[in-house]
Amino acid sequence: MARKNNGRKNGQKVDLKKLIDKYGEIDQKIKKLNEEKEKLKALLPQEEGTYYGERFKLTISYSERAEYDPVKVAKRLKKDFVKVVTVTSAVKKYIPQTELQEYIKKTTGYFRYSLKKIKEVGDE
Repeated sequence: MARKNNGRKNGQKVDLKKLIDKYGEIDQKIKKLNEEKEKLKALLPQEEGTYYGERFKLTISYSERAEYDPVKVAKRLKKDFVKVVTVTSAVKKYIPQTELQEYIKKTTGYFRYSLKKIKEVGDE
């Protein structure tokens, strides 16, 4: 069970209602900003590369992750199966690279977006 702080934080009185409301307001703003960010992301290029704005540099990289068929892998690994069920990439230690493809259930990929500020507003 969580400990109650009885409206005190580090010995100072805290208005819990105001704190909760402020927390909720910030949470709502973050959700709205994330929605706006996702809409903008959908308009960005869907390919790897580095792109420049006036103040930010955007690097887009693509990654894939294979999901292995657990039934096939369990049959192949037998008693060693429990050693790899939670770590996807560990399967590669037990099955030769030449055989891996036939055990893959599906492969998923995703783009990773990395921003770096290159100039402050007003810098010329």
